[in-house]
Amino acid sequence: DNMFTPKLPGFQFEFTFNNYENFEWVFWGIAHSNAVNKVGESDVDVSFWIPYYTEFLFYQREKKNPLFMSFGYDYVRMRFPNFEKPDSHHNLTFSGGWNLHVFNKAYLQFKVKPYFIIDNSIGQWFGTNFIMNIHLGVSD
Repeated sequence: DNMFTPKLPGFQFEFTFNNYENFEWVFWGIAHSNAVNKVGESDVDVSFWIPYYTEFLFYQREKKNPLFMSFGYDYVRMRFPNFEKPDSHHNLTFSGGWNLHVFNKAYLQFKVKPYFIIDNSIGQWFGTNFIMNIHLGVSD
């Protein structure tokens, strides 16, 4: 009975290594988003600050619009309005998705990212993010 609903679009910024064949490593990512936490009849604003995450993606070889799967780790700081400090926790993630080729090295990336939470103050142990990114390559 504990649901987080996105309030505004968030952002992600990543540094990656990609072999342009079938593997990508997000060796450092940062993200922020806002949501409304619904528990019973109450709605509480919450912000998520992820100062570090990493992912290993494996995608279809030689496909214009490849499917992919990944696994990774997120360090998350969840802040509720009346908490003195953010609630920090660690997520073990696994995901799947689709990279839709737009032009040259630009993709729309659609991702479903379930995660297991290692200890937080509200007792949550599992969650799922639904993500849409603009994925741009900047090197040759």
